[in-house]
Amino acid sequence: MPSAIITCPLPFPDWELVDDVEVYQTIDTEDQGPQEALIYDGKCKYDETQKQVFNADSKLVSLSGGIVIKGEVIVQGSDKFEGYVKVNRIKKEVYSLSKNKIMGSVFSTEIELK
Repeated sequence: MPSAIITCPLPFPDWELVDDVEVYQTIDTEDQGPQEALIYDGKCKYDETQKQVFNADSKLVSLSGGIVIKGEVIVQGSDKFEGYVKVNRIKKEVYSLSKNKIMGSVFSTEIELK
């Protein structure tokens, strides 16, 4: 289901979407082990600003940047998202995925990268 997104009715700054991205979700199946599924292939806004955050175990984690995708990227399952992205053909691990809502609609999907 590549490029399955739901868009918000409000305007989005499309001119900022200049980087190519592929988002892969790792799905753990009981029979066949972990499988990778392409859930988005398109343009994004890529920010290489590095920062450090504390995770749930109070350990310091260094993040290498983040991406913003217009609309809602549909993920499989409702538990914690696991996977990786390829931004401009560079593979990076996903730290977190969040969806910003405005007036009940998802405006954008933000992914923080390790």
